[in-house]
Order: sequence, then C-alpha cells, then structure tokens
Amino acid sequence: RAYVDQSLAARQEHANEAFGALQRQRLEQETELKVAEDKFLEYREKTAVLELGSVDSESLALGRLRSLNEEFTAIQLKRIDLAVASKATEAVIGGEDDVEALLGVKFVREDPVVSSLYARAVQLSEQIETATQRYGEKHPQIRALEARLETLLAKLQQAVLQVVGSVRSEYEMLAARENELQRAVDEQDALALGAARQSHQYERLRRDMNREARVFEVIVDRMKEVDLTKDVAVTNVSLVQEAEVPRMPVSPNKKRAILLGLMLGLMLGVGAAYGREHLDDTVKTPDDVEERLHVPWLGYVPRIDAKSVDAEALAERACHGMAHPRSYQSEAIRSIRTNVDFSAPRGAPNSLLVTSAAPQEGKTIVAANLAVSFARAGRRVLLVDADLRHPSVHTAFGLRRGPGLTDVIVKSRPVEEAVQTLNHEADDPLDNLHVLCAGSHVPNPAELLGSPAADELMSALHSSYDIVLYDSPPAFFIADTGPLSRRCVGVMMVLKAAKCRRETAARALKELSGVGGHIIGVVLNDVSPRILRAYGREGYYYHHAYYGYYGTVPEEEEVAD
Repeated sequence: RAYVDQSLAARQEHANEAFGALQRQRLEQETELKVAEDKFLEYREKTAVLELGSVDSESLALGRLRSLNEEFTAIQLKRIDLAVASKATEAVIGGEDDVEALLGVKFVREDPVVSSLYARAVQLSEQIETATQRYGEKHPQIRALEARLETLLAKLQQAVLQVVGSVRSEYEMLAARENELQRAVDEQDALALGAARQSHQYERLRRDMNREARVFEVIVDRMKEVDLTKDVAVTNVSLVQEAEVPRMPVSPNKKRAILLGLMLGLMLGVGAAYGREHLDDTVKTPDDVEERLHVPWLGYVPRIDAKSVDAEALAERACHGMAHPRSYQSEAIRSIRTNVDFSAPRGAPNSLLVTSAAPQEGKTIVAANLAVSFARAGRRVLLVDADLRHPSVHTAFGLRRGPGLTDVIVKSRPVEEAVQTLNHEADDPLDNLHVLCAGSHVPNPAELLGSPAADELMSALHSSYDIVLYDSPPAFFIADTGPLSRRCVGVMMVLKAAKCRRETAARALKELSGVGGHIIGVVLNDVSPRILRAYGREGYYYHHAYYGYYGTVPEEEEVAD
C-alpha cells in the first residue's frame, strides 16, 4: 500500500517535470520553425519560377532532353554505319573485282535491287555450271546462258554504283543533321541541369520547413497529454492478493504423469500390434491359409532339425519318416496323408503334384516324407522328380540321377529300367516305395513336360501305381508346373511358415488354377515351436501330448519350452 502511494507521488512529479521540459522545447522549436519558413519563402521569391517544385517542371525539361538524345543517337549510329559503308566502298573501287568487293558491304548487299540481281546472277551461274557438265563449254545453249549472265552482271554493276552514290549523299546529309542536334542537346542539357539545381534546393528547404513543423506539432500534442494526466491520481500499481505459504508442492504432478504414461503405453502397444499385423504379410497360421488365400489347409510339418549341412542335411530331413516313424513330425505327415485321401470327392487321388510358391520352401522334403507315409500305409507309391531344373530327389534318397524321367520321355527308355527302389533293411516294409529320378539334363524342361510323350507316360504311371507323387518346380517362378498340374488329380502347395509372403502364394495359386490345376490345399512347412505357441493353439499342446504319450520328449525340447 505504501508502494502504491509512493508510485502515485512519483508519477505526478515526473509529469510536472516533463511538462516544464516540453514547454521549453516548444519555445525553441517555434523559433526554428519560423527561421525555416522565412528561408523557404525567400528562395521561392528569388527564383520566380512558377512551376518550381512541381513534377511537371522536371519532367518537361527531361522529356525534351531525352527526345533530343534519342534522335541524336539514332542519327549518329546511322551516320557511323554510312561512314563505314562509304570507306568500304572507297577502299574497293578501282580494282577489277569492284562489284564482288562492293557486294561485301552491308548497305550494298541489303539493297533490294542489288539483292535481287545478285540472286538471279548466282542462279544463272549454277545453271551454266550444270549445263556445261551436260553439254560442254561450246554448246549454243551455254553461249546463250553466258550472254544472259554478262548482261545481268552489267545491270548488277550499275545498281551497285547507284547504291554507292546514294550512300555518300545520305552520309553528308546525316553529318549536318548530327551537328545541329549536338548543339541542341548541349543547350537543353544546360537548361535541365539548372532546373534540377533549383528544384533540389527548393525541395531541401521545403523538407526542412515540414520537418520543423512536425516536431512542433508533436511537442504541442505531448504537452496537452501531460497537462491532462498530471493531476489525475491514477497509478498502474495495485494490490491483487496477499502472499500465502503453499500447502502442497506445485510439481511433479504424479497423477498426471501416471495417466499420461498409461495413455502413451496403450498407444504404443496398439501401434506395435497394428504394425506387426499389417507389416508382416507372411503366411504363418491355418487362418492365413483359409481366410487370406481361400484354399483348404491340409496340415503343418514341424521343423525337422538336421545335424549335418547341405546335401547330407537334405537327405536327413527327407528320410526323417523312415528313420523316426514315431516322431511328431511323422505323425504330422500322416495327418496330411489322411487329409489328402479325403480331398477328392471320389476317393483318394491316384496322382498328386507337390509344388511351392517360391524356392527353398521344403517341397522336396514334404514330398519324400509323404511318399514314405503312403508306402507305410500299404500302397504302391511312385515318387517322380519333375523338378528338371534343380533336381534333388536322388540326393535326398542317395540314388543315381539317371536314367530317369527325361530319359524315358526323350530316349524312350523303359520305365522299369529308370524306376529305382530304396536301399533298406530286410525287415523294412518299404518295398512298395519306388522313385523315378529326374534323369539327364535337357535344355527345354517346360516343352518336354508338356509334350504328348510326357502325357502318355503319366497316364501309364497313374494306372500302374496306387498313387504317384510329383516333386515339381516352384509355381510362381517357373512355367514347368503348369503342364503337370492339369494332368494330376490334385495339387498340394507347400509354403514355408513365416517366410512365404501372402501375395506370392496367392499369385502362384492363381496361376495354377488358371491352367486347370485342382488345388486340394496348402501345407505349412518348417513350423517352429515359437509359431506353434503363438498361433497354433492346439498344435503346440498336441506336439507335447504326443511325445508325452510315448514318453520320448527330447531334453532339449523340454529345456527350450
């Protein structure tokens, strides 16, 4: 409250001091304004120019000077060109080639008459040259043309000399006009310069007078404002609220921080789930097969681990059904076999094409284990390696590559010589499993598999065996699968779980359906326990329940799980 009173007293004191200072400045400024006005009026009376200070006074003088300069410049440039032309004509006149030399001068060459005669002379010269090559130099027609050329050159010379004479007379006339304009420009330049000096001094005095008048008006206005407010007891200081000690901390706000953390965590979680769902477009679950690809799901093959690498690893995985008939991978293959039997409306199919959407999906491993499963069920099975570009069935079973499929089709080898049986123990009931390897290399696999000979061979094989399994190339990249798919009762596609993209699989299925292939379903291969836990639901528990029933759960599986 004391500060409010002190502020009010100081405000009134400052206003009184300001009013006194402004009053002194007003007297001084009034004197300076009077001096400036007297100087301005004195100069205005001394010059006695009516239009002084107006825009027209300068624009008229400058306009006349600009007009004279433009005319003078144009006359000067034209006179210079004529001087150059005149000197050029004087330099060349007198020789034998006067006409040709004068034609090199611009004014002479651009004359309409000279230009027309010269063009006709050039044209006639070309006609003489052409006629000379055809008739000879002494031909009458040549003599007539030369006479015409001689007459035309005489006219051309006369026209050139007339142009030269006109150039000299015009040059003398332009020189006289140039001197007249030079004197007029000098006079007008002196008048414009004097007018500019008077106008500059006039404008400077007027600016000084206006500036002093504005300063005087500002001082008077300020004095009126201070005089009105110095006696008003108003201050901008007021008591708003008494200061008090706070009863709780201002920050941090724990409730708000917890609420923001929960909201941010929820948003990040939803964003991560959405991104994982929409960015990962691979086929992983039976729902992906049935809802996204719109084809039946025949089953899954759990991951088959191999202790070796490369070719030995392929053989170990392909022969897993023979070496481990009680494993859960073998049980999964038997489940696929059952679904294949019930896939055809008229009983089990006698021919099945096993393919994939892309390379490295594991179709050969699935086809080999499925053939073993059908053989253990008591059927006569033939496994045909129809992947002629990258055959691997002979490597998987440790057989010779030829003679094989290509030798039977191309070289007409008997099928009995090409079909091989597996090397097995005496008590192994796989005598009814036969393999037809790829055979010799051919340059045109697609044409070979689509030939009538291949069609006859496949018909004979289908009638000789209970079921024929074809290991074919990937359907999305290679055209060999099309001819095979339409000759088989069913087509089974093998997709590597969490690796094959839905778009690739859908495109491969569409291509097979487009050529007449009957898609009976899809098998998910190389399914890991992690995918079984996350997506399979019943698959993961069935996997352990099966092992627990036989009491053969491996220690590494138990530890990993």
